[in-house]
Amino acid sequence: MPLIINKMNHARQRSRAMGNMVSPMHDRNGATVGDGIVNSFSSMYECPITQEPPAVGATFMIHEQVFEYSALYRLIATTGDLRAYRYVLHPTSQESVLRVNALNEVHHIAHELQAIITEERLRHGLGIMDSDPITEQDRTDYEFTMRLMQDE
Repeated sequence: MPLIINKMNHARQRSRAMGNMVSPMHDRNGATVGDGIVNSFSSMYECPITQEPPAVGATFMIHEQVFEYSALYRLIATTGDLRAYRYVLHPTSQESVLRVNALNEVHHIAHELQAIITEERLRHGLGIMDSDPITEQDRTDYEFTMRLMQDE
């Protein structure tokens, strides 16, 4: 009996770290908890750009949605048309921030949360490393874009 209780306590602690748990047997989305594992993964922890749990998780602006850091970096480095030229739009809320300030609005997630997301990546058969990491070309594009923004 103590083993079952320990498994349930582990599931509660893990789910609280993810912000999902509202009862000992169900998470916020109604998924059941069994054998110490939450049987659903919050979409808040899956990058809406890459459609995968991020290898290097980060948030953007004041929102809790987690993104792949490299995807946010590329979003900031790539200018758009019209208003999107000088501003970066948040991928889900569509709020904007000046492109020159946008990288300051990207924040890496806590190690504990990243560990939980990494477990989910492994369950999906994904590696622990970003499959499309930031390259020298990405850095060059970012620097070029920032120079364009400051020249105007």
